[in-house]
Amino acid sequence: MKNFSAAPESFKIGFLILDKRLDPIDIFKPLKDKKLRVLIIDKGFKNPIISEQTQGEAFGDSNSLETLSELENLIFNLAKRFKPDFATEDIGTRTEEEFFDKNVFSKLFLELGVPFIPRRGSTLDYACSVKKDEVKCMYLCDTEFVEDLAILFDSLGADVSIARLQKRPASSQSQMIIRSKTLRKNICAIIKGMAGNTPYTLSFLKPPYILLILGADGVEEPITRLGYEAGFDIVFSYNNLTPKDIEQVIARVTSDGSNGSERTCILVCARNMMEASKFLKVLNQTLNQVPIVLDPGGKYTTAVSMVAKVKDFLSERRFNKLIGRRCAVFGNDITAKIVAIILYKLGCQVTLVNPCPNVDPEAEEPSHLTEYMTSIESILAPTTEDQLEVLRKSNIVFITVPLENRITLGMLRRLRFFTIIVDVSTSSPTNVEGLEADDDMKEIIPGVYGLGGLALRRARDSTLVELLRSVRLNRRSILDYPLMSEMAESAIKKVKISPSRRDD
Repeated sequence: MKNFSAAPESFKIGFLILDKRLDPIDIFKPLKDKKLRVLIIDKGFKNPIISEQTQGEAFGDSNSLETLSELENLIFNLAKRFKPDFATEDIGTRTEEEFFDKNVFSKLFLELGVPFIPRRGSTLDYACSVKKDEVKCMYLCDTEFVEDLAILFDSLGADVSIARLQKRPASSQSQMIIRSKTLRKNICAIIKGMAGNTPYTLSFLKPPYILLILGADGVEEPITRLGYEAGFDIVFSYNNLTPKDIEQVIARVTSDGSNGSERTCILVCARNMMEASKFLKVLNQTLNQVPIVLDPGGKYTTAVSMVAKVKDFLSERRFNKLIGRRCAVFGNDITAKIVAIILYKLGCQVTLVNPCPNVDPEAEEPSHLTEYMTSIESILAPTTEDQLEVLRKSNIVFITVPLENRITLGMLRRLRFFTIIVDVSTSSPTNVEGLEADDDMKEIIPGVYGLGGLALRRARDSTLVELLRSVRLNRRSILDYPLMSEMAESAIKKVKISPSRRDD
């Protein structure tokens, strides 16, 4: 939770912020060195004193589904996707007690953990106090003021979108419909979507941020969710693609005449590295200004997150840095090789351990890895005895593939005092006895700490969100692991988002 102690004239009730400094004559001031995104929620009614008893009552506006419960559902689901830094609503003629105690929206944002600010005028200078480069606000607005407010924010350089309930059912999947200057001169794009079971529309005063996820096989649903978390308005995922299909995807982005490609980014996450390379080649030949993130099968983000988690743990415990430590990386896949290269570049003594004598076709590394691999010691350790010998010499162990024989508690007791083991296993049993997949640097036995695969996946998700947010704002491609490594360290230090208490 943010620290609001810097505002002595304000006081807070839980996550609800009451700011007494504002008055009706306050005016808008453009933010300096910040990007402002405003999602205006058209409430469909004026500001009555809304209490829990009024839920389900009709408000009779043509833009709404006429029930407060559906509006709550829309706000809740869009807030989980938009992730505002704060929300606001005009207080109107209500007292502060009515605004907080008899307002279902105040309770809704309290549940979401989002600061909720009553507004007497139209000022959003609270955004200046948020210590972020990009500040996001949800503004609950009466229908009669929505358009004027949107135009005002747009004139100040903010990215503005308007969400409205709609009576006619929308498609279960978001559809982008570009209608330049056909509704009003200020609206350039419309999205139809579903918030739970509630259909809604989103109108944009600037082209929406679009993320295209390209994969040669099935794209995981959580990746789509992470795209929204990174601030994209629309996320399209394309499965089972061939390089020829890429041209059709590109045509969809560039043929609408709305300069949509200026706010489009691409994530290439095909599991097969060679397929991902083919996709990248086609994209480079056809799209010059669209930034791309390359993360085949999540291998790059997994690798950099493994190392970043260890560095963060060492920093928390005030131990020495990674430089000079003996590290063993068990695996013959791309992830193992990238981990080994990162450690080598950080000054570690690295041994790449192949626990399986069979050659994995995916083990063939891309050309940009080959130059480093010649400098890294690589050994074959198929037996338990071979692996134990490597383990006993190591301070930090990374396991990127399933091991035929688990590392037992008996083996752990023979390791060096203060050994860290990072295991990608996301289900039980893991590669390490005594380590569960959800353990986050758990002390398995005295002096031996372990990171499980589910905890690692959360770190990887944070890294990917940071990467996608960076390409969206900075418009530069991220195609290699060195730049990912820098972002992973900052992403992993951030607070994780708690699981949702409602279904989408």
